[in-house]
Amino acid sequence: MIALRIFLVRGSIPSNFLSGLDTDFRSSEDNEIVLHLADNMLTGTLPTALSNIKNLYIDIAGNQIKGPIPQSFCSQSLWMSGKVGEFNSCHAIACPSGYFSPSGRQKEGEDCIPCGALEVAPFLGSYECTVGDLERAALLSLYESTGGDNWKDNENWKDDNKPICSWAGVTCKGGSLDNATVTELNLNGNDLTGTMPSAIFELPFLEVLNVRDNDLHIDFGSIEKAEMLDTLYISAIDIGSVKGIGKAKSLREIHLTGNALTGDFPEELFDLADTLESLFIAYNKFSGTLSKRFGELKKLKDFYAYDNGKYPFCFHLITWLCCRLTQYRNEIIHFDTQILLATFHLNWHSSKIFKI
Repeated sequence: MIALRIFLVRGSIPSNFLSGLDTDFRSSEDNEIVLHLADNMLTGTLPTALSNIKNLYIDIAGNQIKGPIPQSFCSQSLWMSGKVGEFNSCHAIACPSGYFSPSGRQKEGEDCIPCGALEVAPFLGSYECTVGDLERAALLSLYESTGGDNWKDNENWKDDNKPICSWAGVTCKGGSLDNATVTELNLNGNDLTGTMPSAIFELPFLEVLNVRDNDLHIDFGSIEKAEMLDTLYISAIDIGSVKGIGKAKSLREIHLTGNALTGDFPEELFDLADTLESLFIAYNKFSGTLSKRFGELKKLKDFYAYDNGKYPFCFHLITWLCCRLTQYRNEIIHFDTQILLATFHLNWHSSKIFKI
């Protein structure tokens, strides 16, 4: 056995670390090599050459070593006193980034636990997750959850040396050199896939969210946390429903064009009556009649609903509009020849022009 305990060391582990050991010694199952490297200031990554050691115990917890752990390590069944083979997991060596445990790795009665939505554990072998930079954590959560490595434009994302406001699609109050106060996120048509994490709605200064034209699922269950969210672009996304969107506190403009939404007009949208001014729902497949609650949207200025639904929906919409017109004088009404196609734009608080 060879055992090394190292303290107060900084820098990365050399790529040829322990390569000077006799080849037969390194390849023998009977010769355990023990490396206690925990709680130093080590950085970089784990050198893949360590996989040439047959029986290795390496404790790297509490450093700043980045993952992932080389896949060749995960098949070393004798490593970590046989725990890699027993658990059939690299977690026995160190918890991956985004996970933690009291010892920094998996062992008997102690699993690696995932961090919370806005918590971070950026290095291998973390003892805990920290709140850290909430906005950076939220953006990283989006990146990891939606295939960021395959986005069309992911310039500067995940670069610890770049402020988050310089990441592609991110706009902040203080400009690209700022490292906080994200106000806009514009990732339209950027090949996002998967589920948008709820952490995005916890960005405290977010005003504009544009993720239209992506293969994305969105859960609006925590949208009420986005207290400053003003404009939402989620067109051309097969979201299925807008359940939960009515909890938004400040939404003024919503783009829901071409979302393949079906059935009745979403009741959730009526819950936005205090703030909603612009609603774009064209190219969906609504049917049925329009709820009388539509009259609650008293702040609504722009409403686009063309190429949408069946005649009953359109007719009820037109009936409601005609009743609404009795509240005004000197309005101008433009009718297209195919009235029931409901090419519909209303703007009664400003230009008083209605187009059906």
